[in-house]
Amino acid sequence: MYWTIPLIPMIPLEEQLQRLQKYMMVSKPEVIKKDTSEEIIYEENPLLQKLKQEKIQEKEKEIENQKTKIENSKIEIQNQETKIENSKIEILNQKIEQRQTPTQQDTLFWCLFLAKYGYKEYINVGSQHGRKELEEKTKIAEFVGKKKNKLSEDLDHKITNVFCQEMVTDLLTKPVMPLSAIYGFCCFYECSFLIINEKEKTYLSFLNKKNPKPFHIFTKQKYSIDLDFSGSLESHILLHHYEKPLRAISSYTKTELEEIAEKINFEIPEKMKKNELYDGLWKKLAWITK
Repeated sequence: MYWTIPLIPMIPLEEQLQRLQKYMMVSKPEVIKKDTSEEIIYEENPLLQKLKQEKIQEKEKEIENQKTKIENSKIEIQNQETKIENSKIEILNQKIEQRQTPTQQDTLFWCLFLAKYGYKEYINVGSQHGRKELEEKTKIAEFVGKKKNKLSEDLDHKITNVFCQEMVTDLLTKPVMPLSAIYGFCCFYECSFLIINEKEKTYLSFLNKKNPKPFHIFTKQKYSIDLDFSGSLESHILLHHYEKPLRAISSYTKTELEEIAEKINFEIPEKMKKNELYDGLWKKLAWITK
């Protein structure tokens, strides 16, 4: 048999339940309130976390490898550039050791230029050789015109005003400079030069007293220069002057003339007189003026 207790109107349900609890065979109900004050934290799957970490590490390693490759490439480029520069130096040294024959029309001028400025500067002139030649010859012509006394002081040759004027004219007007103009270069460059004819075994000396160590220039059909000449000229004859290969006949004995003839393979007929031998040697030695 069950009985009931009527609910009292206007009283909250919770309060009435509390009043009836003592008649009920159940524990007091708990009212659960949801706490929204704390943020819900979801824990990531450990396996997924490991995979992500491995991916990050793999990416970082790939980046490091790329950086290493770039650095290695830079080093390789630097090494290649160094090899190229060394090759250029080696080629340049090889060329310096060899006899150089300029390709321009005035080979004598460019041999003098090579002696003063070197092979590298000669190459750098390139296609501007015409302008450079005119500039250099003009500078020397102006120098000769203003420093006539200096030429006589510095050179082993007497220089007159007329000779200087002729030299200036030749430098400014002739496409190929004559041998006489070398004196101007000797003084302006403060260099000495030997002009060598290997075929005739003769040579001319253009000496600057301030710097007597000469450059060796060779003549055949064209002029060429050896910037590192290590040979000997003992078997060659030093000519007195480019216009006068021998001194006055009174300066030689017949025996001395015969020694000169032997050096240059000049055949002496029997019973040749001294003056005949002198004239024959003069013609043979005057290779410059032929």
